Amino acid sequence: MRQARLCQVATLLLLLATASRAIAVPADTLEAGVAAVIADAGKLELRARARRALGEKFDVRAFHDAVLAEGALPLDVLETLIDDWIARRKASTGNRQ
Repeated sequence: MRQARLCQVATLLLLLATASRAIAVPADTLEAGVAAVIADAGKLELRARARRALGEKFDVRAFHDAVLAEGALPLDVLETLIDDWIARRKASTGNRQ
């Protein structure tokens, strides 16, 4: 899954580099855009992981609460927190898939 995400990011970077040559985009704006796309892709991957792990017990509102609870975090830290959240939810619901 990470390899697919890296491929998507590489493609996006190539498209952004091409577009930035066509229009004058400040580098910090371009970097912020890339960071936002990577973060969004990471959060979608985490949501899919939680949905697979919890099945019908998955609650998107509770997932979003867990994502937002600690504020802005690096993606690897958020991934660890969500993995812990999934484990707690599975233990509390008795879902042992």
